[in-house]
Parts: sequence; C-alpha cells; structure tokens
Amino acid sequence: LKKAAATAIIDVRTGTIHVRLPSDVWIDLEHAANAIDEAEGALRSNDMRGAWSHAVPLVIIARRPFLPGEDASWIEARRARLRSLLLRGLHILSKITASNGEYALAVQYATEMIELEPFQETAYRHLMRMHSQMGNRGEALRVFGKCRELFRDELGADPSQETERVFLEILRAGQ
Repeated sequence: LKKAAATAIIDVRTGTIHVRLPSDVWIDLEHAANAIDEAEGALRSNDMRGAWSHAVPLVIIARRPFLPGEDASWIEARRARLRSLLLRGLHILSKITASNGEYALAVQYATEMIELEPFQETAYRHLMRMHSQMGNRGEALRVFGKCRELFRDELGADPSQETERVFLEILRAGQ
C-alpha cells in the first residue's frame, strides 16, 4: 500500500477477513500485474522508453519477497506469479539494454533470469548473444556448455535445436 488507508474497513464476521480499501489506494502487486502488459505492449511497438518506464517498477516490486516466513498454497501461488512477472520484466530490460548497446547490463539481467529459472532456454540464448556481441565469444560458448550440462544432468536431454543453432552461429563466427 502506498499511503495509509485511514478509511479502510476490516470486517471479520463469518470467520473470514474482508478488507475494503478506498478507491485511491495504490497496491503494488496490482501495479506490477498491469505493468507487464504495458511494458510488453510498448516493446512490441518499439517504444523503448515506455517499455522501460513500466518494466523498472515491475522488476523492483517483483524482486521483493512476498510474506517471507509464511507458507500456504495461496502464498506459493502468488510467489510463483511474482517470479513469472519478474522473469518477463527482466527479459524486457535485457532486450532494451541490449538494443541500447549496454551489453554488460543486458548480461546482468539475463544472468538473473537464469538464476531464477535455470531451465529457461530463452535466457541462455539471449545471454550467449550478449556475450558474443561484447566480444566475449569464449564466455558465450561456456554459457552453452553450462546449459547443455545442466539439461543432460538434470533432464537427460539436450538443449533445443534453436539454442544449438545460436551456439553454432557463435562458434562459426570465430572461424
């Protein structure tokens, strides 16, 4: 909540809790859920400034822990939703910074995506491309090796053909 809700009403009748907030209360989790749609729409329209302005607060909100130390199925569901929003926001920020030539920052966002979801191949491909564009071909190839090893060890599978294609493009570019 952004401001104190002095006129909020809490009703605990019938064994449940109902909270009625004034209409002008700003709720960060609702903002984050709406911001991703705005950010992705702006990115599709090539409005980098608009995408950035929606993605930054989304990522800040989604990075915060949700009810730390508490466990319930609805809490886990909300945490999973926030993690998904965070991944999408980081992907947007990484694309924007890459398009601005800020490859080190794009690498930072892509690395964070992999830390959050180590089996999401789009992050590996993006990270490989960013390292390659920075002139770090060896690091780009190492990222693929890490991806391949993780997939084989944990899933008994290889990365997708699309990920292998990015690897081969980078490998051939050095010849």
